[in-house]
Amino acid sequence: MTDWEHKEWRWQGKGGVSLYGQSWTPAAPRGVLILVHGLGEHSNRYLNVVNHFCPRGMAHSGYDHRGFGKSDGTRAYVDSFDDYVDDLDSFVADARGRHADKPLVVVGHSMGGLIVLRWAALRAPSVAAIVSSGAALEMGEPLPGARLIATRILSRLVPKLSMPNEVDPNGLSHDTAVVKAYVEDPLVIRKITVRLGNEILRSMGEALALAGRVNVPLLLLHGEKDPLVAASGSQRFYEATQAPHKRLHVYPGFYHEIFNEIGKEKVFQDVEAWLSERV
Repeated sequence: MTDWEHKEWRWQGKGGVSLYGQSWTPAAPRGVLILVHGLGEHSNRYLNVVNHFCPRGMAHSGYDHRGFGKSDGTRAYVDSFDDYVDDLDSFVADARGRHADKPLVVVGHSMGGLIVLRWAALRAPSVAAIVSSGAALEMGEPLPGARLIATRILSRLVPKLSMPNEVDPNGLSHDTAVVKAYVEDPLVIRKITVRLGNEILRSMGEALALAGRVNVPLLLLHGEKDPLVAASGSQRFYEATQAPHKRLHVYPGFYHEIFNEIGKEKVFQDVEAWLSERV
């Protein structure tokens, strides 16, 4: 039995798309973590984070991106990557209304990390801090030039064309139970549309140019052996940004989902120590 309250609701994202949100709130929260999930997954895959930080006084709010999880929208599709940025902007505003007197910390994983960093650069948000986990800033394996060109063309001609997203579940974590749960999760989407693929690649390419505009305390986290998105992307962003109180942790041997890795307790301790100075 937990000593925090769980709520679920629907809200309208950009263009009136119905999105799913949920929250976990302890009796007397000292701050709020806003969870922004990655490609193919959904907000309920972050219960490790909830179960660690809720007993330590941090409330949590999360939502499913349009086209993912319990939210509406064409599966694994987006018109523009900045639709995700607009949705995050709305969700943060809602969280601020629910917790007017509490500091907000926005945590993004993988594609969610790219969304959060782009949002921080473009919207100059008034939040206490931003944390990225395995941010999708650089591919684990570079795509051939011909494939990049084909993706751009197909994105214009048949934007909703769907194909496998090529996420190898074995690269998520050394914990086989995590891999098994991911594979068997009915809400996980193992496909991607060419428009979303192109929008992710485009936003990756713009990320370093935007890094200098981030002016929020920033914690970058990455698994050293992440085969899906390279840790060098987080390293390059860290070197390019002038964000105050910036810090980078690269975890030796860790795969992509550091919050679900064997040894994740070390990650939680590092986040907790850094946040204790911000919240």
